[in-house]
This record gives sequence, structure tokens and C-alpha cells, in this order.
Amino acid sequence: MPGEPAPAQGARRHSAVGARRPRVEDGRLLTGRGRFVADVRLPRMVELAFVRSTQAHARLAGIDVGLAERTAGVLTVLTSRDIPAVTLSNARHPALLATPQPVLAVDRVRFVGEPVAAVVAADRYHAEDAAELVDIDYDVRPFVGDVEASDRPAVAPLFDDIVDNVIFRDSATAGDVTGGFAAAAHVTTATLRFHRQVACPLEPRGCLADYDPSSGALRVWSSTQAPHRLQRDLAAAIGLAENHVSVVMHDIGGAFGQKIPTHVEEIVTTLAAIRLARPVRWIEDRQENLLAAPHSRDQLITVRLALDGELRFTAMHTTVAGDAGAYSFNSGSALTEGYRAARSMPGPYRVANFGYEVSIGVTNKSPVAPYRGVGLVAAQAARELVIDEAARQIGVDRFELRRRNLVAREELPYTTAMGMVFADTSFVESLDRAERMLRAVPALAGEDSVRVGIGVSPYVEPSGIGTEGGFQLHGHHSPSHDSARVSLDTSGNAVVSVGTPSLGTGLETTLAQIVADVIGIRADDVTVAWTDTANAPLSLTGTRGSRAAVVAGGAVAAAAGEVRDQLRRLAAEMLSTDPTAITIDLGVARAPGGRALTVRELAKAGFGGRPGASRAGMPTLSATHAYDPAATYSNACVVAVVGVHTDTGKVDVRRIIGVEDCGTMINPMIVEGQFAGAVAQAIGAATLERMVYDADGQPMTSTLMDYLLPTATDTVPVESAHIETPSSSTWGGVKGVGESGMIGTVAAITAAVADALGGLGDVAQVPLQPETVWRLLRDVTG
Repeated sequence: MPGEPAPAQGARRHSAVGARRPRVEDGRLLTGRGRFVADVRLPRMVELAFVRSTQAHARLAGIDVGLAERTAGVLTVLTSRDIPAVTLSNARHPALLATPQPVLAVDRVRFVGEPVAAVVAADRYHAEDAAELVDIDYDVRPFVGDVEASDRPAVAPLFDDIVDNVIFRDSATAGDVTGGFAAAAHVTTATLRFHRQVACPLEPRGCLADYDPSSGALRVWSSTQAPHRLQRDLAAAIGLAENHVSVVMHDIGGAFGQKIPTHVEEIVTTLAAIRLARPVRWIEDRQENLLAAPHSRDQLITVRLALDGELRFTAMHTTVAGDAGAYSFNSGSALTEGYRAARSMPGPYRVANFGYEVSIGVTNKSPVAPYRGVGLVAAQAARELVIDEAARQIGVDRFELRRRNLVAREELPYTTAMGMVFADTSFVESLDRAERMLRAVPALAGEDSVRVGIGVSPYVEPSGIGTEGGFQLHGHHSPSHDSARVSLDTSGNAVVSVGTPSLGTGLETTLAQIVADVIGIRADDVTVAWTDTANAPLSLTGTRGSRAAVVAGGAVAAAAGEVRDQLRRLAAEMLSTDPTAITIDLGVARAPGGRALTVRELAKAGFGGRPGASRAGMPTLSATHAYDPAATYSNACVVAVVGVHTDTGKVDVRRIIGVEDCGTMINPMIVEGQFAGAVAQAIGAATLERMVYDADGQPMTSTLMDYLLPTATDTVPVESAHIETPSSSTWGGVKGVGESGMIGTVAAITAAVADALGGLGDVAQVPLQPETVWRLLRDVTG
């Protein structure tokens, strides 16, 4: 039944789950046979380019499109006057103020890169050339760019009805926070400024829309993490019935959360296709992605920590100021960073008395959206820094201080101050193992101009988030479930259909292993077929938040279990035995006494009929199942060793140790790949990546020469180890792992730099770019 592993089938000798199976999709992707949205070409297709605001904050005094319209190859130039009054907005929390974003600016622009007009031409070259001829008259307004100042009434309001630019305020208290601080023997405070960053997927955003006016059917190809959500949003925005909108699933070149929301560009592209009655495609370039795609992080966090004489945490309080950018984006994603950071601050520690205050403001920057480890990355870094600072002030070993305060296995199930329930975690065990791995290698010695530091970062990750997990994390109803279909063809091979797209994470491989394991066939005999929202079962929220293997995988397992049971009944009928006596392994169904039939033979008999078989009992050898797991949590511990060059401020990452517990590993090779990939991304987040704006709101990091991504020379091999504590609330005991390496590694590197600096600098911001570290050193040493 849902949420439980498939029943045992006798003495099975083979298990696909747990095998280090190479990714089946890699052959296609590595040889250029992947199919991304930019690879899709339709007859009569034309291209769209956006005219984007060059000002951070301004009234639109006028738009002249005359020259652009008369340019060769141009079909149309669209402004807000030419399309329906469509906005994107979603207040998922009752206290979140709505700030609707028009899909093309109407009378005001609020960030550099906001779409003002769209040019449709025969090809991209003509569209871009014509876009440069659109003349926009701006009445420039003051730039609001400081999250700390966004709550002052004197700052120019971005919205007339929100005079202080604050769109969300919330606070909560659990236990006796005041008493916990009053009785403390030690109180430590730390403040962290986590700067703005960009997900930078390998494939930027893109969309192709094809509308058939004769049937009213709209077909859309988009680089999206949530096809069914995009279908719903497009239908609602344009006024079509959902069954007239179909979103096609195909390869996606990375996303990391940036492609969860529905984007205004997708709406405009669709409206253009409807207006012209021909296919219209928009493909984002890298500069557009840096300027106008959703950003992330951008928080100011202060954490106060109280400890008693036995060094137990007696209270914790955090204040979080979040920068939402210009709009509370349509998924309510203004909350995903600051609000999640506040609620998740206690992490894996035993903190009974906890409180937070969070405020989120709008500024003249690109709106924020989820990014790998959303909310948790900044909270983890701030919390681990304050714990390290307490250890330094008191003079206690940092591992030991954490060990005293981590929730121990014997305390499980443990309910946190914010209502998260930890049932199957290994916080202390992962910390202990990481420390042993650290000590097993001789300590790296510093050099004359290099200081060596060590950072430790144990953490917990809400993973495989279903409806219950969403409620525990967010404190309000957040439905999140998936459906899947598993069918056998006439040859006995299995075809899997899900609405949860693959982002390059090996989902085709892991889902095939699940089906093979549950039914009892070979993984090579399972195909994951990507279709569209008209044919794929519903995925309510898509691929996000380390949920695909848990939620989609659980749905696939349940559907495969029903198919397996049909095969066992069919085999029992043909072999004259009870279904419970049938075992299926490696594609062969066996009955007591050695009698056997292959799954291929069973499928042929099931579809082709058997002499004397009842027509009413004909098997479909197909099943569709929905799955919504209970809350589950992964955990891990990352230890980082860094070298800080005191003459330049450059940070070299020298060792990364990761001990993770994602429950039952479907494919350890994919688990390790996910963790290592996230570590590489985290090295960039901790030491390189920062989106910078000048005093007028102009982006200063609009190319990859300025916005620095990690390269192979910045990374190190990850020293990884696994602890498998199966979840008691998911199919097969599986937990998520996709965000794990990002959450823990940024904090570990940041803490390691602080350790290397010792008393020479107050590490109070991320990323720790060379200039930042160099100034920290010079501010103290002169």
C-alpha cells in the first residue's frame, strides 16, 4: 500500500534498488541527441526577442515602436496595449501582500531587465536588431536597492499601496525564549549578510508556443520544472480551458529552482502565438538570464544563541530581513528564502525555546525564486557561524559543542520548536563519522602566507516534500503530491509515465530501477517515456526540493506494485496455484515445484486471451497511482578544510568530507553524483558568486566574466561516506538528496574561513570573494 515497500516475493535473488547502475540517459545526452526546447523547430515558426528596461525604477512616459515595426522581417511588436491585461501574482501565505507583475510593463518598470515590449520576427537576428530600435522614454525614479532600508517610508515606494516597501512580516515564539536567555551562562550573537546570487543553469529559460485557432488547442514546449503547474497558469492567464493546453516534456539542461515559477516571458510568447496563429519561440541568452531571470538568497540574518553552564543550548532567536526583488513573484517565492530561513534556523539541534522575526521587502532588482537549498543555505551558514563563535568564546571544541546539542537517535521521534518531526535521522552518527574521516588524514600545514581553517556543518534537510512535509516546513497548507502510470506492452516490457520532468539528475535511471525491483524484471526492460500534460499523470508541483525520487518514485512503486499483482494473479491462473505462491524475479514468474512462465509469456497471454478465461477478468497490465508521503528528513555532515592566502585573500578549498544519510539509496552512484555536483555549486556560492548592482540599480555582473562560476580547478574530490537510516514514512525508506551538498557545504566553507582567520576578521558575509577576505585581513592588521 502507499508509503510502504512492496511485499516480499519469496526468496528474491536480485534487487535493482541499491545497484550502481550507469545512467541510461547519459548516452543520449553526451552524444548530442538530447532534445531541448531550442532544438524544437516547427513549420512556420518565428522568433521573439524582448525589449527590456534599461532603468531600475521609472515611469514609462512613452514607447515608440514605429521604426521596429518597419524593419525587414518583423511581423509584430507587442506592448502592454496590444495584449490582454495579464498579471502574475500568488499570495500563498495570508500575510503576504500581493504585488502583481504585468507580463509586459504597463506604466512603470521596477528592475533592469523587466520586459517592456516583444518583437516577433522571421528569425532571432531580425528580432534582436528591431528590438534595439524601440525607443522608450523613462521618467526615472529613485533606486531602492537596500534590503535594510526598504522599510523606511521615505524611500520611494515601488507600489503605491505599499508605502514602506515591506510585503511580509511574521514572528513566532515557541517555549520560553526570554527565560532561556535570562538564565543563560553564555550568549553569543552573529550576523550574516548573504548576498544575491543566480542559479545559472547550463540551459537558460526558453519557450515555444503553437496555437491552433481551429480547435482552440495550445501546445507549449518550455524548459520548466513544473509542466502541470505551467499548464494551469497558462490556462488561467489566457482564459483557456486546461484541457486545451498541453505542455510537452523534454530534456532540461539544469534548473536548480529557477524554472519552478511560471515566467512572464512564457505568457507573452503564448499570447504572441495566439495573436499570429503560428508557432512563436523565445530562447533566453546568458545575459538575459543573469539580468532578468529570478535571483536568489539576498538576506540579512542575525542569530542569538544562549547556552547554560553545561553548554546546552537554552534559547535561540533569529531576525531575518529578506529582499524579494521587484515583485513577490507569482509562486509566492518572496517567502522561500527569508521565511524558510527563519523557520528552519534551529536545524538538527535540540532547541526548545526559539523565536524569529522576519520581514521581506521589495527592491528594484530581479524578483527572487527558489534556488537549490532555498532558505536553508543561508540559515545553515548563519547558525553554524554563531555556534563556532560560541565555541571560540567559551574555549570548547567545536565538534564537542555540537555533539552535546544535536538531537540524538534515542530521542527520536523528536518534534522541533517549529513542529518538524524527526523520526529517522542520524545527526550524531554523521558528525562522528565526519570527524573520524577528518582526523584519519594528517592535518594540512599552513604556509607563510596561507592560513588553514576547518569548518564543520551538520544539518537536516526536509526532503521528498509532500503535503505533510510542506505544512511542517511552511506552517500552512502546501499540497504536494504526484501520480504515476506503469504499463506493460505485449512483449512484457514496462513503460513508465510521470509528470515530474528530469533535470539531468538521472531520474530515468532511478525510476526504472524502482519498477524493475517492484515487479521483478530487468531494469533494461523498463523505459521512462516523457510525454506531455495531456497524457502524463498529474505532478502537482513538479521536480523540486529533493522530492522526485521520494514522491514520484513512491507513485511509480505503488503503480508497479499493482501491475506485479496482476501478473501474479495471471500466473497463478495459468499455473494452477495461489497468487501468493508466485515469485517474480528477473522477468520470470515461478510457482512451487519449478513451474515457470516468463513475464513476456504472461503479457502475451494477458493481452491475447487464454482459453476459458473470463473476459470480465482480463488484466490491463497497467496501473496509475497517486502518492503523497508523510514528512521525512535527510541529514548529513560536511567538513571543509580551506587555505586562505593572506596576501591576496583567495580561498582554496582543500578538502570536502561529506557523510550523508538519505535513507535507502536507489542508486549510490547517482547519490554521490548529486552530492558532488552540489558541492561544486556550493564552492561557487561560498567563494565566488555575487550579483552586484551599482548605486543607480544597474547590474555590474551581467556576463560570466563578472559573475564568476566555479571551474574544475576550484573544486576538489569529495570524500564521501553513507549512513542508511531508512525512512519509516516513504516507500522503500527513500529520502531525498538533491539539495544536500549545497546546504551543508556553503556553511562548512564559510566556517572554515572564519577558523582560518581566527581573531583577524569577522566573517559576516557570503560569498567570501578574495577582495572581501583581503579587506577583512587589512581592516584588522592595518
